[in-house]
Amino acid sequence: DNSVKNQSQQQKKQPQQPQELAVEMEEIFTPDREISFNISKKYNFKAGLMPFLVDITVYDLSPEYLYRCAPKKEEQVYSIARIKEWEKLNLIDGEASIYNNGVFLGKTYIKPSDIEDYLELPLGVMDNIFVKHKLLSELSSKKFLAGGTVSTFDYEIKLKNISAEKVTVEVIDQVPVSESSSVKADVLAMTEGGDKDALTGKIIW
Repeated sequence: DNSVKNQSQQQKKQPQQPQELAVEMEEIFTPDREISFNISKKYNFKAGLMPFLVDITVYDLSPEYLYRCAPKKEEQVYSIARIKEWEKLNLIDGEASIYNNGVFLGKTYIKPSDIEDYLELPLGVMDNIFVKHKLLSELSSKKFLAGGTVSTFDYEIKLKNISAEKVTVEVIDQVPVSESSSVKADVLAMTEGGDKDALTGKIIW
């Protein structure tokens, strides 16, 4: 009798196996955004595989022009057109060809779906504004009391404008950010006017 009771108690203590749940998979289709334009002019399309480009609409815009550089990555200054109230243009995400005064500059990818107050379009590299990112000095020393090593780096960013026009250039740099509690990174000195992001180490003048 005792053996029968023990077996029944052991059976009760065994955990129940989880039951498999039937999951039904459903495919959801999200249609792309579509925009319709009325083309007033009539066109004749020739047969063949060659593409035929048609001007759908033209917008007369007054963008704000600005200049930007990130010399730590690339020692070049770029001209950028910043367009406000771009929501009225009925643009869609996709590849765009950039022309400046009829000269093809290259291709870019625009994303009007981004939640921004303005749309920026690159207009190419400025050939009359130069920038240089240079390491001036590097010093390493050991602190015996703390048992660590202190390394100091001194960098210089120089801008030169050889055009007759006065311009304002946005300069972007970045300092190291430590992800370890045993390593500390500090900015000892910085040119006045720089806005530093403590999380990413990004500095903008």
